[in-house]
Amino acid sequence: MSSGKFFLSLARFPAGWISFDGMVVSGGEVWFGGASFDGARVTFDGAEFRAGRVRFEGAEFNGGEVSFRGARFSGGEVDLSEAVISVPPVFDEGEKPGLKLP
Repeated sequence: MSSGKFFLSLARFPAGWISFDGMVVSGGEVWFGGASFDGARVTFDGAEFRAGRVRFEGAEFNGGEVSFRGARFSGGEVDLSEAVISVPPVFDEGEKPGLKLP
């Protein structure tokens, strides 16, 4: 995504695997506001955050796993500061720039 807005607000992701692997955010905004990830495995593995924002305002991660393995942060922002997370997200060691955690 290079511009504009992509809304997944109030989306419900039941148990299972939800993959945003390889996603590229180079501008614009992706918003998961109020989304619910109930016991799901949510992966952003290999994603690139070059510019823009990915926001999880009011999203709930209830169990499961949120993974950013292999993700690259070179200017974009991933904002988890207002999400409800029962299990901390997984990152490659030392790789969390541009990330806002609760």
